Parts: sequence; C-alpha cells; structure tokens
Amino acid sequence: MRLLKRPYSLLQSRIAADSGRVLFGAVAGRGATLIAVLVIARLIKSQTYGQLALIQTGTFAVGATAVLGLNLATTKWLADVRSQDPPLAGRLIGTAMTATAITGIASSCALFILSTPIAETLLRSGSSVTAIQLASPLPLVIALEAIQLAVLYGVADFSAVLWSTLMRGLAVNLLMVAGVVLYGLYGGIVALLAGELAATCINLFLVTRSMRRQAIRVRYVPRMPELRLLARLAIPSALSTALIQGALWGGQALLLTLPNGYTEVAYFNVAYRWHVALVFISGALSPVALSVLSNLHATKDWKAYAKVLRFNINANLAAVLIPSVVIMVLSKFVMMLAGSTYESAWPTLFWLAVAAVPSAANNLLSQTALSLNLIRQWLLSDVALAVTLGVLSFVLIPRFGASGLAVALASAMTVTCLVLLAPIARATRPLRNAQLNV
Repeated sequence: MRLLKRPYSLLQSRIAADSGRVLFGAVAGRGATLIAVLVIARLIKSQTYGQLALIQTGTFAVGATAVLGLNLATTKWLADVRSQDPPLAGRLIGTAMTATAITGIASSCALFILSTPIAETLLRSGSSVTAIQLASPLPLVIALEAIQLAVLYGVADFSAVLWSTLMRGLAVNLLMVAGVVLYGLYGGIVALLAGELAATCINLFLVTRSMRRQAIRVRYVPRMPELRLLARLAIPSALSTALIQGALWGGQALLLTLPNGYTEVAYFNVAYRWHVALVFISGALSPVALSVLSNLHATKDWKAYAKVLRFNINANLAAVLIPSVVIMVLSKFVMMLAGSTYESAWPTLFWLAVAAVPSAANNLLSQTALSLNLIRQWLLSDVALAVTLGVLSFVLIPRFGASGLAVALASAMTVTCLVLLAPIARATRPLRNAQLNV
C-alpha cells in the first residue's frame, strides 16, 4: 500500500475506507465494553466493582508498560519502511514481538511474586492477594496484544484491525459478564484473562495471514540494528507510558486513602468508561493517522501530508465536540444507568466529558509530532501531562474525591496539548505552505 505521489482524491478515499473499517471495529468493541461495565456495576456492590476495576486497570497499566513502547515504535517504523524494504520490515516485526514476549513474561512473574505487598500496601486489602495472582498473566497477554495490533497498523492492514478489535470486544466482555454472574470477583478476573488470551490467539492468526499476503517474512531472532532503530522511539514511548499510567493509577490508589475508597474508585471507573467512549473515535483514528502520515513524511509527499493532516483535524473535532457536550448536560442521568448508587458521582462524569476534548486533541497532536520525528518534544509533553496529573491529584483528591481526579485529568490533558503546539507549528510551516498551493 504505497502512498507515494498518488492523487489526493484516491488517497482520501482510501483513508476514509480504512478509517471506516477501524471505526466499525472500535464502535462495536467499545460499545460492548460500555454495556458490560453498566451490567457488571449493577450486578455487584460498588466496593467489589471498585476492587475489580482497580485490579484490571493496574494489570493493564503493567502490560502497557511491559511492551516498553515497542508498539508505537513498530507502527511508526513499519509505516516508514514497509514499501521500500520488506525484509527490514520482517526483521523489525520479529525483533519487536520477541522482545515484547520476554518483557511480558518478566512483568507477569514480577506481579505474581509481589502480589502480597501490592495488595497490602497499594490496594490496602490483604484479601486481594489471590485476585492479583489470578490476574498476573494479564501483563504478558496485554503486551502481546499491543504489539500484534501495532504490526497490523504498521503494515496498514486495517481490515485485520477491524476483526481484531471486534472479536476482542465481544470475547472479553461477554466472558467477563458471565464470570461475574457465576463467580463474582474471581470469576470476572479469570473470564477477563480467558477473553484476552482468545484475542491474542485471534491476533496471531491475523498477523500471520497479513504477513503472508504482503510477502513479508518475519524472523523471530532479535537483531541489534533493528533493536537500535526501534529503541529510538521505544525508549521515550516506554518512559511516557510508565509516567502517565503511573500517575493515573496512582491517582486511583490515592482515592483508596479516603473513607469508602473503593466506592470512589468505582465512581471514577464507571465515569472513565464514558470518557473512553467519547474519545474512542479519536483513539481509533490515531494509529491510522500515524501510519499514513509517517509514510507520507518518509516519501516526502508534502501536499498529501498537509491534506491528510487537515482531514484528521476535522474528523477529530467532529467526533468529540458534540458528544462531549451532550454527556456534560446529561451526566446525572447517564451515571444513573449504572444504578442509583452512582447518581451522586455525576460531577466526575461531567469533568471527564470536559477532558475528552483535550484528550482527543492530544491524540491528534501526538501522532502528528511522531510522524514528524519530534520525539523529544512529544516525550516532554507527556512528562508535563504526568506531572500535572500527579500534582493536581495530590491536591484535589483529598477534598473532592473522584471528581478531583477527573478535574486533574482534564487539566493535565490541556497542559500537554499546549506544550506540543509550538514545536508542531514550527515543523509544519512548510506543510501549511504546500496546503495553500494545492
């Protein structure tokens, strides 16, 4: 799928078709997740749901960190080289997937070994040891899923991305609801693991099929040249992920210091699922944008780059503004969908709906910065995000609980966007000139 010097109308049609496939899978997957959250929140006590949500987000944060930024680096560099050097693409894929498997295994083993101190110190519940041990394989599975999806984005196989997100959303959420209904907290964790394992197996099939179709031979022996290339982006990305995930999870851990701490965590997580739903279109379009923009930047097709960037700006604004305003207005009613227990948490949803706008903008700005190789500036923006989130969480959570964490997140997303604007404006000045000449 080489994008070099092709007519923009054809490129626009292809991007629209690819984005449509990705969005359909994302809508179905995210819709299944949102329905599952509402059902589970109604079926179990808010404290139990808070415990399940904290363990789930914690293990997912470990998994996201375990991939060591290789997912973003893989998408970026595959988009750059897939057209010009398929053998290098195969070596990059094999190196990234092997390295991710190794770090994922290490992370899962560490989580199992440290389950007791984590439960007693961070979760403030010695009874959570068994639940953490049951969830300990999740970081490995989540890391493998992330790198598999990154490969599919990097080679622009968006039909496979559609099936990956669709099947994962259905498998994970159907199994989780069944597990919670039958066996409560432990059943939900085991079902979550089973669903993610099924998704990983599906992804492996999709990646293998995609490589066969594109005549890319994958070599699963890590090589130093490919590791060095991946590390150029993977190391900053890993630092960024660790900082942001740590700050977000740390904010939820800080909620546990409050009276009814697990209830506050439940409030935040139910509202946060709506936040994720609001930005899901932006999140789904971001890897597509990175893949296409990086390829255009590598092939120096500046006019097409400028037009694709404008297309992404318009798509992001259209996707997030109106839904966010609707959720702000209806936040009290929306929270009641999870049960009357959650009605009083409507301010948390209100501020997370506010946060959706800068969050979507951050997705767009981040992918644009990476496509322009502004890696250092992107890392600095995420450092600013994590620091702002951490400091404001420490200040606001003791007084406002889950709502304070939501305000901290909205503020942090705004700060990171402001940090990125100036370097992107400087880097895209020639592109804006090209756009004016089209």
